[in-house]
Order: sequence, then C-alpha cells, then structure tokens
Amino acid sequence: MKGACHPHNFRNGSSRLGGLRMFRWGTRTERKPLARWLHRRRRCSSSGISDTYSEYFDAAWKEAGEGISPTNNCARFFGMAMGLIKYQNIEGQDRADVIKAMDACYVGATGRFVNAKLSEADVGMAGCRGLFTALRVNRSTLGSFLKDVGEDQAAYDSRLNERIGDKVRSACPDLADGILGT
Repeated sequence: MKGACHPHNFRNGSSRLGGLRMFRWGTRTERKPLARWLHRRRRCSSSGISDTYSEYFDAAWKEAGEGISPTNNCARFFGMAMGLIKYQNIEGQDRADVIKAMDACYVGATGRFVNAKLSEADVGMAGCRGLFTALRVNRSTLGSFLKDVGEDQAAYDSRLNERIGDKVRSACPDLADGILGT
C-alpha cells in the first residue's frame, strides 16, 4: 500500500504527467493548477516541511550531513519554487510553505553542511578553500532564485552566518570573511 501522503490516495486521485499535475474528475481529465494539488499536499507535512518539497529538502539535508554541498538539491527545489511563485502566482499558505522550505534549504541545510565539513578531523587550508568555493557557489546560485521571488538574500545570508560564523572564524580565520561572504 502506498503511504498516506501519496497523490493517488487523495479522493480524486492524481498522476504526474510531464511536470504538470493532472486530476481525474469523473471520466474526464482536466488540467488543474499545481497550487490546488499543493493545497492538498500541505496536510501531509513532516518535520515542518511540506511533503511537496520534502523529496528535495530531505536529499539536501542528508547530503549536507555527509559533508556534501546541498546546493544542487536546493537548486532543484528553488527552480520549482520560483515557477510556483512567479508563474502560478501562489499566495497565502502555499507561498508561506514555499518560503519556509527555501529558508530551510538555504540556511538550515547549508549550515548543516558547513558544520559537517568543519567537524572533520583535520580541516586545514584545503578544507577552508573548499568551503570558500562551495559557499560562493551556494550564494550565487540560490541567491539569484531568492531575488527572483522577491526575497532578501542579505537576510538569508545573515541568518546563515549567525549559525556558522563562530565555527568558521575559529577553523578558518584567514578565509572566514570570504566563506561568510562579508
């Protein structure tokens, strides 16, 4: 049996067709906005992130804990989020869910990644350079998405730096300003 949050377990059923959600109403299939599907999925949230986004967030969170940059998985989600906000004009709780997941990826998963990298036995200059590069890529890639949906990247960077600043300054004093983007 499929999980309770699986799309086929909703009353009207659904299927994925080329990125668009299709809902079956009686014998006829109609295209409905993804926002309606999102509203139904919001009820099935786990760990504070809507199940709609948890596939990407969970992958980013897992990799971040292993010391792998979450940027690629977060970028997949950010691209989907940008499409929802800019082109489907989602509002209200659906928009709040998207923004919450974006924050969790940009601040939470990236912070976890930095902590995992700095927890390694010998960080050294090579590890610090790796963080410098990874966070520059993270800020430029994900930051452009934040700006596109009207979010303030500086506020996200500030929250991230609050989480990682002391540890970065301690482990990588020579590159701390570059890693923190200050």
